[in-house]
Amino acid sequence: AAFTQKGLKPSMNGESIFDVIIQGYSSLTRSEIRVADYILKHKPELPYIMSKTLADACQVSEATITRFCRSVGCASFNDFKVRAAQAIRQHRRPGQRIRPLW
Repeated sequence: AAFTQKGLKPSMNGESIFDVIIQGYSSLTRSEIRVADYILKHKPELPYIMSKTLADACQVSEATITRFCRSVGCASFNDFKVRAAQAIRQHRRPGQRIRPLW
């Protein structure tokens, strides 16, 4: 998968959203890199986080979160959260549960 000016080219090999972020990392803006770094370090909480909370944690605007989601091929922040949850489910150990941090 590769980033384009309008976002990600569709994946044909079942890459997770995290693989997409890593592969396109060098094409991200400085603000988007802050978001990517946070996301890659805090995967388990992603299905539960709100865009405002993520923006605050990354010290970026909510608009940057939206642009980041589009740049990695997601239609919206909610689409990103669904894809993150799917990737987490696919890579967890048997019996391991996904839990919110609160």
